[in-house]
Amino acid sequence: MKTMIISNLTHVEQSLGHELVLLPRPKRMEYSRDNKNNFLLTANSFFHDLNLENPGLFLNELNDFLMEMKEFKINAAKLPEELNTRIEGIKESEFLDPHDEECYNLEVKNHLVLIEGTSEKAVFHGLQTFIQILKNSIIQTHGKDEFRSNFKRNEIIIPQISIKDVPDLKIRGIAQDIARGQVFTLENAKRYLKIMSHYKMNFYCLYMEDMFTHQKHPEIGKNRGALTHEEIKELDAFAKERFIELVPIFECLGHVDNILQHETYQDLGEFPGAHSFDISNPRVLDFVEDYISEMSKCFSTKYFHMGCDESFDVGKYRSKDLIEKIGKNKALIEYYEKLHAIAKKHGNEYVIMYDDFVRKNEEILQGLRKDIILMYWDYSPKKSFPDLKKLLDAGYKVIVSPSMLNWQRHFPDNKNASKNIINFIKNAFRYRNEGCLGVINSTWGDMRYYSLRENEIFGGILSNSIAWNVNEFNYDQFIKDHGFLFHGFLKEDIELYHEMFKKLSNSVHLYYRLSISFPPLFFTYFFKHPFPVKKIAPLFENYKKLGQVARECLEIQKKLQPRLLLEKNHFEYLQFSARLALFLEKKIDLSVKTSELLNELYIQEEELDILIFNLNKIKEELIQIRHDYERLWLRAAKRPCLDNILDLFDFLIRTYEEKVTQIKNGIYFVNPYLESEWIWTTEKQHPLHPRYFRKKFSTDKPIKKAMIQCIAHNYMKVHVNGHFIGQVLSRYSMSILPIINRVKVFDITPYLKKGENILSVEAYNFDGYKGAINVFGQIQFEDNEVMEIHSDPSWKCHTGIVLKEKDWTTLKFNDEQWKSSFSHGPPPNLNGDIFKPNLLKGEKSFTQDYFGIESYLSNFTGETDERKLEEMIKQFNPYGN
Repeated sequence: MKTMIISNLTHVEQSLGHELVLLPRPKRMEYSRDNKNNFLLTANSFFHDLNLENPGLFLNELNDFLMEMKEFKINAAKLPEELNTRIEGIKESEFLDPHDEECYNLEVKNHLVLIEGTSEKAVFHGLQTFIQILKNSIIQTHGKDEFRSNFKRNEIIIPQISIKDVPDLKIRGIAQDIARGQVFTLENAKRYLKIMSHYKMNFYCLYMEDMFTHQKHPEIGKNRGALTHEEIKELDAFAKERFIELVPIFECLGHVDNILQHETYQDLGEFPGAHSFDISNPRVLDFVEDYISEMSKCFSTKYFHMGCDESFDVGKYRSKDLIEKIGKNKALIEYYEKLHAIAKKHGNEYVIMYDDFVRKNEEILQGLRKDIILMYWDYSPKKSFPDLKKLLDAGYKVIVSPSMLNWQRHFPDNKNASKNIINFIKNAFRYRNEGCLGVINSTWGDMRYYSLRENEIFGGILSNSIAWNVNEFNYDQFIKDHGFLFHGFLKEDIELYHEMFKKLSNSVHLYYRLSISFPPLFFTYFFKHPFPVKKIAPLFENYKKLGQVARECLEIQKKLQPRLLLEKNHFEYLQFSARLALFLEKKIDLSVKTSELLNELYIQEEELDILIFNLNKIKEELIQIRHDYERLWLRAAKRPCLDNILDLFDFLIRTYEEKVTQIKNGIYFVNPYLESEWIWTTEKQHPLHPRYFRKKFSTDKPIKKAMIQCIAHNYMKVHVNGHFIGQVLSRYSMSILPIINRVKVFDITPYLKKGENILSVEAYNFDGYKGAINVFGQIQFEDNEVMEIHSDPSWKCHTGIVLKEKDWTTLKFNDEQWKSSFSHGPPPNLNGDIFKPNLLKGEKSFTQDYFGIESYLSNFTGETDERKLEEMIKQFNPYGN
């Protein structure tokens, strides 16, 4: 038996004055609500232990809290003999489940605190409950004069209490995406672990992709904030000390495009720019083993998560022959089991993978080995999850994985996320004795991870609280309890906090499109050019409601701010989320009003002056938001990937500056879109063969500088006068490197000559959905005159035999039999907003996050009918047009 004791409590005839708020709620709890039998913890109290291997951990944990909150601490002392009898008098040896290593009892009685369990982990959980009891008292005495006057700075009231507690689910954890933008600082990760262990989390999974530095593969994760071995080992030791399993999630099949973006590793992919590895390539397993072996040295856990979700690309190109030979299902089973063997070889006793390809395919479901643990993910707010029983009946151990619905939103959708989390965990609890191990709640940073990660703390506390005590849970009460225990708001402020938090969480619904399953469009709207067309319509119907909700939240937050006791820095993230929503409403409203005014037949000068004033005002507000976004990001995350988002802020700031300049010069509209057209062949089908494009152009003066910008749908190789210039991978992705690299700019000055030149492109479409290329060039002559090159139907294209010889890229090649290209039109046609850059000044175009979304929707939904896909895209309106 492991025991922690605090002695020398002082009797006091004073109650807490309110119901205890504890998260998670203990299974059984009885405590004194009167004024007669309570105690004071003071600086004269003492810490003792029986059989604790690391008593210093427990004393330091308690003293860190006491020093932070009350500026005193207690000392350790040897347990006096005379205390043994008193301990036996209050000791409760009966546990709710003596076989559960996390089961604990907590007693406050006879001037003693006694926390006991069968493991140190159990005692640690009991200590966290005790610290929450102390926090209850501190919040009350801080907020009310009648309590403050009765207590000194160095004493805390404790009720006489008896708690028996045990968790409902064995695994209670979070899976956090660190691969797509925000990579935590070590300090912030420790803060997160400390908070979550306080609420009894015991698993923390890091979704890695390329965020692990590897000596053998130095390119991968370079300049992206990838975690070093030393950082992981330090974090692992910290997690272990707090009884948390730190588990890597390393994608071993799909979602590997952050890796495959590197030219050195492109041949490991299903095709250039693929999301998935080529499972027919034996070098892939060697590469994966490099990472698994090194990760297994850094992480002390015996768990390894090999990912393998959403691997839609498998079988499309390089592995096609293998798939046709043995079948896709068999090929996947063999690949999964090879991964499993590698993970086991390097000391991982428990191997986890995402379940989607298993759950949706009967042959894989029945044929895959059953000692692989499946992480069953489903993010919908439904009540039942029948596939859970399906997986369990097939013989698998299962971890359920709901989501905080945080990505691409100004604030997490806690309304739908809470339904998803609560109902999924209830289903897990129902089958806890049939192989359901617990819950790992997921956060995601799809696209660029705009949504600041600090706002995910609420969802983590929520899922841990439910998973510990499933039946004693009420969501509305939880929000209030969270406001009290996490922020320190008193009863009179809790209803106000509850109102604000629900308004902020529910405001996400005002900009949803099609389904909550698809990423919403908040940041699409936020960073969209405010004046893309002459006549501007509101981007979404409820933008004024969003602004009104934001104003209401900010007003409530202003009232709550002076009453905030705890987590003052965290509260700033709630305020900033409301500011983002309010700015978006202002932005849309000003865009519409600007369009209406500038399209009037007669405009008074005073109206233009007011408009210019408002444009400058919103620009200044945006500059401040940019500054605060940068500050709040860096408070929790490393710098890499932030600058890419700040570039979007800067682009938006420039649009307001340019608009003011135009109006002052009497120009009311300038088309900002790239004029180059998306071109391809006239084919309806897309065989996996190259398509060739050529464009001749003449230069009759000396050239000072020449630049071209290239974008593909999906892959292109670029040649100028027979010289290979470079390649472009442009495809829909949730990972950040493919988004950043979709647009490539090449300096072609050395390759041009006076007279006739030829620009040649070899292009591929691997998605089977509307192949296209877009090329834009600017040539500056010595006299500073600028000539532009645009892709358009005048480009010649070839769809016949594969051209083996290089001479098709040269001027001497005869292309008279080639046809004219087919045009999809210029942006925003096909792939959304792409605005014209000044290449000569170092600019390049941005693509929107949902570039190429049609092919992803086809893969995700299984829909192949082009007309139905077009209708889906029309309803989703992913580009915010």
